[in-house]
Amino acid sequence: MVNKHPLPGSERTVEQGSKVVGQCDPAERIEVFVMLRRQQQAQFDALMSKIEAGDPSVKPLSRETLAKDYGAAPDDIAKVKAFATAHGLTVVREDPAARTVLLSGTIAQFQDAFAVKLEHYEHHSTGQFRGRTGTISVPDDLHGVVQAVLGLDDRPQARPHFRIRPPFQPARGHQVSFTPPQLASLYHFPQGDGGGQCVGIIELGGGYNTSDLKSYFASLGVASPKVKSVGVDQGSNQPTGDPNGPDGEVTLDIEIVGAIAPGATIAVYFTQNSDAGFIDAVSRAVHDTTNKPSVISISWGGPESNWTSQSLQAFNSVLQSAATLGVTVCAASGDSGSSDGAGSGDQVDFPASSPYVLACGGTSLTASGTSISHEAVWNDGAQGGATGGGVSQAFPVPVWQKGLSATSTSGGKKALGGRGRAGRGGRRIARDRLQCIDRRYADCGRRHQRGRAAVGRADRAHQCGEGAAGRLHQPQAVQGERRVQRHHARQQRQFRGIRGMGCLHGARQSQWSEGGGRTIVCRTRPEGSPLGRHKDVNEDVNEPMERS
Repeated sequence: MVNKHPLPGSERTVEQGSKVVGQCDPAERIEVFVMLRRQQQAQFDALMSKIEAGDPSVKPLSRETLAKDYGAAPDDIAKVKAFATAHGLTVVREDPAARTVLLSGTIAQFQDAFAVKLEHYEHHSTGQFRGRTGTISVPDDLHGVVQAVLGLDDRPQARPHFRIRPPFQPARGHQVSFTPPQLASLYHFPQGDGGGQCVGIIELGGGYNTSDLKSYFASLGVASPKVKSVGVDQGSNQPTGDPNGPDGEVTLDIEIVGAIAPGATIAVYFTQNSDAGFIDAVSRAVHDTTNKPSVISISWGGPESNWTSQSLQAFNSVLQSAATLGVTVCAASGDSGSSDGAGSGDQVDFPASSPYVLACGGTSLTASGTSISHEAVWNDGAQGGATGGGVSQAFPVPVWQKGLSATSTSGGKKALGGRGRAGRGGRRIARDRLQCIDRRYADCGRRHQRGRAAVGRADRAHQCGEGAAGRLHQPQAVQGERRVQRHHARQQRQFRGIRGMGCLHGARQSQWSEGGGRTIVCRTRPEGSPLGRHKDVNEDVNEPMERS
């Protein structure tokens, strides 16, 4: 008899608001991917510690070196293939670099292979999906080898972070919204157009029309960038024609990045909205040896509590790989305030809460002439949206945030990772950590069918950020006299008027101007960022948190 072992972190519960509406067809065919452990994990952990500490001797790895030294071991892949054969499953694809094996089979075969029961569920907001409860099990041969099994459950995992405000008439002499080039000028972005770089954009649905993009860039007087569609699994560029749905997200993402860095190639990775699809798309971008994106943009996310531990850790391991390559990953921090739309309690948005992501939120911006005259936290209320942020319950305090404290939503200051912090006590949660907040926000306007609509979003910060990051990765931006603009001003700013922000004042974090109207406050050491290639362009700027 084959012994079965529960896969750590794979437990699923019935999501609140969901109910079983039927059984899955045993003969239905699905695809599931298995993520394996790394080779030389201890050596990889040591490398990550140096990166996180900002060790200047550490240089970005090549994708080939990452695959050879820290990919999946051939013996481990062979074990998964033997397991698949024993259960009648087909190996669709094996990717040693990404440490994944994609399997195909029937519902009945997967239920038997992983000791799960798959059923059809329905949720009032996300519709029907295939789901499961309980844990996934693996046999002795795969115990400790397999880190995640993803795709058995295809419930929608994330949502796009954007809001469209209703049209309104501005007061005389006042501008409705800023264009990305205007914001790039306000924040003194480095010179360059991103030439020679590739920005990868992750999309979990929708699509774009080339004619819309051409019209937008023509209206700005900006050259249209080269845009490539990359299908991941069953994903593809499939515009629905609804600007209020995923199409609005996809189009806006491309427009903002392209307006800031028109010389960069934009690769849009389309996938399914599930944890398996999301993780696989980011992994494809990270390990893409054809397009080789140096910057990855993620506009989608969801509360940490909506993710299984295996999904969080699998995703985070992909983001670690990006950090070793020097790939900058920017993600929206959410647009539903400190609750992140979870309904109760404070939540931060993942993947923005990962220590290996540059998380971007937002503030509202007023400019006078060529300078910024006023700035306040973006908070349009429950219906209009508000920037996300807060303290992670899933990841420990990174080394560059040790000794910092933040104001709790219930009042009072608490040390990050200190005793008594909410969420501590679970063995998978070592310590809490503060999610970085992007400070600058403005409505990057765009044309929407009839008339003009202002798109109010916290994550427009990060989309403009990818454009700026594309400029920063461009060689001319960091050579010679370091044409990248450095910001030395120390200011005390407070996030007010939104739960979860409190007053984050007096902290040490690096900051650099992002395109489209935001200045990113990076999770970095004062002397530079450990994430990617920004070590030479970050400065000790602000102190938005306190040292305890």
